[in-house]
Amino acid sequence: MAGQHDGVELEVVPDFLDRFILENWSQQRQSRIAIDARSAETGNGLRDRKMHQEVLESERYAEIVFVPERVEVVRHSADRGDVVLAGRLQMHGSEHALRIPARIEREGEEIRIAASFRIPYVAWGLRD
Repeated sequence: MAGQHDGVELEVVPDFLDRFILENWSQQRQSRIAIDARSAETGNGLRDRKMHQEVLESERYAEIVFVPERVEVVRHSADRGDVVLAGRLQMHGSEHALRIPARIEREGEEIRIAASFRIPYVAWGLRD
């Protein structure tokens, strides 16, 4: 599935970016990224209906959550970094290990995270 997710919620501990970029993240942190599965769109109405009804079952499994367990810093500067987020993705009633390459940038008090990854739907027991 490729598309946009407007219903993204990001819970971050206050000093997250500094530690996130400057050192490996300890497992004691409680940050999580939650996506409202019902907000996923591909740009094709028919495909979206099938995706929500038959693949994601969005009404039954309304939230997709990524819980980072560690951060691997690839390179960084004071306000940005390239990292790999390693953690667990909770989706459709099950949990899977996932590694996500990401770019993180800080602008004042805002944190922006850009990432792209593929979900192996069939391997994870979902319909394709």
